[in-house]
Amino acid sequence: MSRQRKVVGFAMRVIFPCLLIFAIISPAAAEEAFDVSADRLYGRRTAEAEIVVLKDNVRIVHGATVATSDSAYYDKSAESLKLMGRARVMEGAVEVRGNECVYLRLERRVIFPRGMQALDSLSLVMADSGSYDLDTEVLDVVGNVYYTEAGRTINADRAVYNRKTEFIEAIGSVVIVDTDYGARLEAGRVKYDRPAGYGVAVGSPALEITGDGADGGGGPRSEDPVIVHSDSMEVFVDAKRAVAVGNVRIVRGSVLGTGGRAIFLDDEDRTILTDAPLLVDDGSSLSGETVTMFTENGKISRLEAVGMAKSIYKTEGGETSEMSGERIDFSFEEGELREMFVEGSANGIFYPPGADTSAVASSNEVSGETITITFAGREAESAIVTGGVSGSYRIQGDPSEDPVTYECDTLESRVTSAVMVLEGAARVRY
Repeated sequence: MSRQRKVVGFAMRVIFPCLLIFAIISPAAAEEAFDVSADRLYGRRTAEAEIVVLKDNVRIVHGATVATSDSAYYDKSAESLKLMGRARVMEGAVEVRGNECVYLRLERRVIFPRGMQALDSLSLVMADSGSYDLDTEVLDVVGNVYYTEAGRTINADRAVYNRKTEFIEAIGSVVIVDTDYGARLEAGRVKYDRPAGYGVAVGSPALEITGDGADGGGGPRSEDPVIVHSDSMEVFVDAKRAVAVGNVRIVRGSVLGTGGRAIFLDDEDRTILTDAPLLVDDGSSLSGETVTMFTENGKISRLEAVGMAKSIYKTEGGETSEMSGERIDFSFEEGELREMFVEGSANGIFYPPGADTSAVASSNEVSGETITITFAGREAESAIVTGGVSGSYRIQGDPSEDPVTYECDTLESRVTSAVMVLEGAARVRY
């Protein structure tokens, strides 16, 4: 009887003597109070097990855990209870529920084989099936997984969430939507450590950023969403930084960026491409050891290439310029190109409309320390070259002619009037 006193039993409504089998349990299983009650109880014995059947208003209390259902079966040999009809398991702030579940008493684990929901004060998880370990507080759910918390939803084939460590892993067809920030991520697998503010996505992740979050967290809405593909992505929430690694591909409107690595700095409104970076936009291009894209009010405000920088730019009128230097800057206003600046062993080759840039053709090639070109409506207005200027100009219409060569300290080319002004030690040979 002393062993039986460790179990409160089935409450005063238990009237069937056969139910005494339910109270005879192992010492290990009896370490915590285990109370069971229902409107109707009866027992039966088979060759394999002793079964207790509970009907109507089933309630099970095991330590801090409370489980309820419409009916239940208790298998004494397996120390498991099968709860059916509005099954609910509650411990602390967590509630797990479904139409059916199995409560493994000795393992302190609950299994929902046919649909389940898990919720606390901050989040909700739904899935086709799942299990919850009450001791480790690990939730493992499978099939049409849906997770939601303030401003964020996750869909996946499977998810494992550790409430103690606040670590979540989503696996298979993962889709994360952040409505506060205005972003959507698709990947094969995502791991996120909430206390560390660190997440990593693998399996061909694809990120789309619109910047029209509900709280403005993503900044002003971009006219064109930013779409990023890579082999993997890392997110550092506190630093507001993200890194895409491997076969990076960034699309923003007509601009395509590629490289081996991209760093997104949200607070600074800039994206840095490295490892053979290249930006392409309607026949124009920009490359270097690093290429940086700056944005302002949802629009590109500046492009910068540093280290063996190269650019090909085509105007709407058909002119082509090929630029190179240690650094190349493109400055924009309201999305329109206003200035191109080349610095450090700057070199530029300018071709008229229709010229074959792969063959000897009419062109103007110039070099110096810096080259500055101003634009209006995507057409060049003027160019200024400074610092040991030298150049050659092939006369249009007769590429076989010797080019005009020139030298000076400063060169100003007035594009609209087709006038070149040489100043400081100027010399022309023709």
